[in-house]
Amino acid sequence: YDDADDVESTCIYQYSNGKPSKLYEKVIFSEADNYTFSYPANGILVKDEDGDIKEKYTLSNNRITEIRYYTNSTTMYRHRELYEYNAAGQVTKETYLDDAETYRKYSSSQTYAYNKNGDRSRKEKFGDDKKLEWISDYDYSYDKNKNWTKCTEMFYSPGEPK
Repeated sequence: YDDADDVESTCIYQYSNGKPSKLYEKVIFSEADNYTFSYPANGILVKDEDGDIKEKYTLSNNRITEIRYYTNSTTMYRHRELYEYNAAGQVTKETYLDDAETYRKYSSSQTYAYNKNGDRSRKEKFGDDKKLEWISDYDYSYDKNKNWTKCTEMFYSPGEPK
């Protein structure tokens, strides 16, 4: 509830083996933005106040593998994002696809590498033509507990010095 005693969010739970699992959530951000989140077996649906799907998250092994962003129709999405992971659960590739029929075809991707501490060490951005557009290398300073205390990003285009 908010300060005026109006409901801001509602959650409905179902219990399985004595443990709750969230099935439905409604969040009111403002009078213009009311969204409902539902949790089907392998995903998350986000609907607006009219019941139109705005986003659909597909999950695999409890990780997001695809997000589709919709306009005003559940059959026509604006664009989607795909995610790939390594064995440690870190995102290794993120692909952006604007491949809906009513929009211009476009895609880009970013790949990620990690250092021995599990921190991102490199990001590479590829354009629509799959050509490398830019690179970010990360250099970290760590304390004695292996927590990074400083991160320096070196951003450059292929062929340029760091």
